[in-house]
Amino acid sequence: MSVENSLHFCPRCSNILSFHKASQQIQFSCRSCPYVFNLKNEISLNRSYYKLKGIDALLGGEKAWENVDSTDERCPSCNHPRAYFMQIQTRSADEPMTTFYKCCNHECGHRWRPFNMYKIHQNFSDNIQLAAKHLQLGNVIALPTDTIYGLAANAQDKEAILKLYKIKGREFTKPLSICVSSIDQIQIYAQIDHLPKNLLNDFLPGPVTIILNRTQNLNSQLNPSTRKVGVRIPKYDFVQQLTARLDAPIALTSANKSNQASSTSVDEFSLLWNRVDAVFDGGVTGNSKSGSTIIDLSEHGRYEILREGCYLKESLHILKKYYQ
Repeated sequence: MSVENSLHFCPRCSNILSFHKASQQIQFSCRSCPYVFNLKNEISLNRSYYKLKGIDALLGGEKAWENVDSTDERCPSCNHPRAYFMQIQTRSADEPMTTFYKCCNHECGHRWRPFNMYKIHQNFSDNIQLAAKHLQLGNVIALPTDTIYGLAANAQDKEAILKLYKIKGREFTKPLSICVSSIDQIQIYAQIDHLPKNLLNDFLPGPVTIILNRTQNLNSQLNPSTRKVGVRIPKYDFVQQLTARLDAPIALTSANKSNQASSTSVDEFSLLWNRVDAVFDGGVTGNSKSGSTIIDLSEHGRYEILREGCYLKESLHILKKYYQ
């Protein structure tokens, strides 16, 4: 049986299936429900994914660094005080040139480009305008939410989504949630007609991710292997105004390398600073790193808690009002 013909998502609850061997039997099994699929033959899990160009490919290869000037720029990898640099036009002619660096320490040779760090001010209209421009250009940015820091990209931009996965080191089979600005915007990208009246109003804005069935308006390249999508409206003015300004959903995942701890301050994901296009610093977001509570409301008349998160107690209280 080939990988192309194997199951990756549970046909009952749509959660990702786990692959393992049990009592000499190869199986796909679901962690959220009793579903098990036994395989008769071993399969290969080798896959090929899109690869983004590295800095060397963009600049013309290793020879492009020969005979270039150096400057006082400290290497983020080995802390060497000087680096070679080149400037090239990576966007339109009216945009500033992008500077690329290579460490002068030949044993290191680390290559990077400078990142943009912006402090979110009390009157953050300029921050909103700048963040929206980054997202419109297909960039990936880091920003605070009402729970933890997140990596964000325009959910309707295929290339931006691939870039986000690459930065985080996340498997492409793991879905991303989206952020919208209002409940009215939710119904553009997800199906909500089956939900009890006022249920979403009781949850959102808030530290909750609601799993719903998607509509055809959502980018088909976002989570292409599932019909569901997680939807958030963080109780955080900066994110709400940004999604309203962008007039498109924002793909959102935690600001950390895959399988590492979440971040409640920008210093905690400093290893990603040079990989994203901009970091928006809103200070410390909170004491909990558990993230939002995830609730599956995709089926009529039932709910399922997929992750307890930081809002479980309050969420159960709300759900009891609508479900027996």
